[in-house]
Amino acid sequence: MNRATLTAACLVAATLVASTAILSVAGPLSPPAGPVAPSHKTLAQVEPRTPISALPLVIASPGSYYLTGDLSVASGVAIEVQVAGVSIDLNGFSIRNSGAATHGVSSNQSRVRISNGGFHGFGQFGIRALGSDVHVSDVRVTVAAPGAVGINASGARAFVRRCSVSRPVGPDPSTEFGIFTQGVGAVIEDCTASGFEFGIYAGRSAVVAGCRASDCGIGIFLTQNTSVSDSTAERNGTGFYLVSNTVARGCVARDNDLGFRVDDGSVVTSCEARLNESGFFAYGSLVQDCVAADNATDGISASDGSVVRRCIVSGSVRGLSLNGSSLADLNACDDNSATGIAAANSDNRIEANTLTDNGNGINTSSSGNLIARNAASGNTTNYSTTVGDTYGPVLSAPGPITSTNFWANFGF
Repeated sequence: MNRATLTAACLVAATLVASTAILSVAGPLSPPAGPVAPSHKTLAQVEPRTPISALPLVIASPGSYYLTGDLSVASGVAIEVQVAGVSIDLNGFSIRNSGAATHGVSSNQSRVRISNGGFHGFGQFGIRALGSDVHVSDVRVTVAAPGAVGINASGARAFVRRCSVSRPVGPDPSTEFGIFTQGVGAVIEDCTASGFEFGIYAGRSAVVAGCRASDCGIGIFLTQNTSVSDSTAERNGTGFYLVSNTVARGCVARDNDLGFRVDDGSVVTSCEARLNESGFFAYGSLVQDCVAADNATDGISASDGSVVRRCIVSGSVRGLSLNGSSLADLNACDDNSATGIAAANSDNRIEANTLTDNGNGINTSSSGNLIARNAASGNTTNYSTTVGDTYGPVLSAPGPITSTNFWANFGF
């Protein structure tokens, strides 16, 4: 047998062996006796959720529920949740009050999730979810009735994200809250509120980020030990109200009666107040690295042990007003029509500031203040002090600085 014939014989043998092995693995080709049973999963197995197609509804079993379309309810509560561990997916649809309905969702239970849709026109609450660990996301709420609340998620560790609440007819003192989180440790992110007495109310130890409040009595109200960042308040009575030991960073207040009210150990840093009646009011707090521009009366007003540091203040009547026992240092005050820095009461320290093109650079109307190491130029009057103030000498002669007095002020 030659080499070519031997190779062909080996290939045939190998093919026969492989075919036999495949047939033995595949099993018989004949179908089994009897009807063929389905092998696919049921819809409930694929998507274990319960549809909501009619209202009102009481949910008494934990699980996942979803809307099948837009729904309305004429009275009472649209969806009442009576058990923990419920998820409601609005599925892009909305629930509306078509008569005298009071609540979109009402629950006292924990671990309730509501997402992806809208609640409109309810007389008391769009969402009232009072249990702990409630999550509300991607929800739109509109209310019109006096006293109505958009979202009340007041249990501990509430999480509200990408929600919008509005009262189109404008703020009303009896319509208190757009988003209300009273429990400890809430998180409110990327939300908007418009037309309420309190746009966003954040309880103790809450975190607010990326939010916007407009046309409210108070835009964003923050209680003890909270923080707010990268948020905007405009056209409110007060833009941001920081109660105590609260931190605001990277926020903007624009076109409010008062941009920022900062109380009792709070810190505001890298924030901006523009075009308000008054920019910042600080009471026993720290305002630093901020901009106050084109506010109608005071750019920054500070009292009761406040510190104002490294701020830019311009375009107001009084750039920086010190109302007692406060420190202003390293600020730049420019083009304020009456005064760059005004001290209306005693025990203020005014040090190392730059004052240009104001009416008065520094003006004190009460004794007992310290004025040192400032630089003033182009003001109608650079320095106007009161008997009983303590101040470094004012050096105003041009040419080389020959004085070695550490506390000297400069006029140039």
